[in-house]
Amino acid sequence: MIGEDLSNKLIYSTVQLECYDEKVVSKGTSFFMTYKFDDKNITVLVTNKHVVCINVNKETLFKKARFQISKEVDDKPQDNDKVIFNIDDLDNRVIFHDDKNVDLCFVLVNDLLNNTQSKGIKLYCLSLETSLIIPNASIEELNPIEDIVMIGYPIGLIDDVNNKPIARRGITATSYKFDYNGKKEFLIDIACFCGSSGSPVFLRRTGLGKEKGENGIIIGMSVQYFLLGVLYAGPTQTFEGKIIIKDIPCVSLPVSETNLMVNLGCVIKACRIMELFEKVKNELNKN
Repeated sequence: MIGEDLSNKLIYSTVQLECYDEKVVSKGTSFFMTYKFDDKNITVLVTNKHVVCINVNKETLFKKARFQISKEVDDKPQDNDKVIFNIDDLDNRVIFHDDKNVDLCFVLVNDLLNNTQSKGIKLYCLSLETSLIIPNASIEELNPIEDIVMIGYPIGLIDDVNNKPIARRGITATSYKFDYNGKKEFLIDIACFCGSSGSPVFLRRTGLGKEKGENGIIIGMSVQYFLLGVLYAGPTQTFEGKIIIKDIPCVSLPVSETNLMVNLGCVIKACRIMELFEKVKNELNKN
């Protein structure tokens, strides 16, 4: 339908992922994605390694995690009625991207969602399909500056009563056609804070669209979204003036340095997500 905005569904694709070990708590953003191949559907939470890890270099994981999803009744979300998922075996569910320099991982949640559904509890969440990742042909048509939307939980903010994330809007700060500094990354012009780590970044394009109606062709505004990547870090400036790129820390973790945010974010391109899905696919085929 012309004018229908996918954002009504995208706000149900993310969950705040809270990881903990004793009293240490990390709160970051994650989002559902489903990869379909052969007769299988793999549903995962996509997030950053540093959201689920106490020590990223050693890949020392938090022991437990939790997130919540709104229930569904009559095909409608019940935002103030939620199911809380507690994960007690996080170390058995996390799959890391093989490249140590790519801050990306999956949390396997297929069984958790299926078990809940089998008990007659319907969940209202949108799992993004890989078809939403921007195709190569569309990348070639992108302008250096494009409108983008990022959805997540900056500084741990969440509308807990209605179970809603926080949406931010900005622009691409570097051209998506090019790999920023030789990495499969790009920069965005959005203020990024603790808790935003793992946020999906979408291209948002508006234009004229048309569709067939009972009385002929209908022309109106059309809104398109494509998944561009996953936020993981941001440039900061120390009081001495030195510019450094740092992982955006997770809420509640101690940070010893005081830096000035420059309102830019570093985003891992979505093609890296597909690399990780291929790893999962290969593992499943071996078994």
